[in-house]
Amino acid sequence: MFLSKKEKKKTRKEKDITLCKSMKDFSEEEYFVKKLEKAKESLNKWGLPKELPTNNK
Repeated sequence: MFLSKKEKKKTRKEKDITLCKSMKDFSEEEYFVKKLEKAKESLNKWGLPKELPTNNK
């Protein structure tokens, strides 16, 4: 995808992800806060596997 100079100013590249500076921050939305709480509860209850696969490139 090719971006115009104006569009490039509104974005920035972080590793393999393009972030849009005008995108709304959803980190405080009720849905995502609840999902994060449930994920933390699950991790505390079951933990992580001892041998996690690594993605070494």
